Amino acid sequence: MGVREARTRFSEILHRVRHGVVVEVTDRGREVAQIIPFPSGRKSSEQRLKDLEEKGLLTLSNRKIRPREIRPVPARKGIDLQKILQEDRNGD
Repeated sequence: MGVREARTRFSEILHRVRHGVVVEVTDRGREVAQIIPFPSGRKSSEQRLKDLEEKGLLTLSNRKIRPREIRPVPARKGIDLQKILQEDRNGD
């Protein structure tokens, strides 16, 4: 299935994937992605984080972050963030 078709039929694709179908996505005839169902015995995100913590690869915070505590990071002068984001979205 081509990228354009995948975009317009994404809900249908997800329905098919939920029922075990693997969907391949192509760009100009070249395979670029597979959308596959998660394995049924997959661990939750919370459990995977705990596993990483137990292995010493991650330290989880006990503190809850409130939205008002999150402050925007000021952009450095001379950097056009909107241009960077647009290029990233376009694949340039």
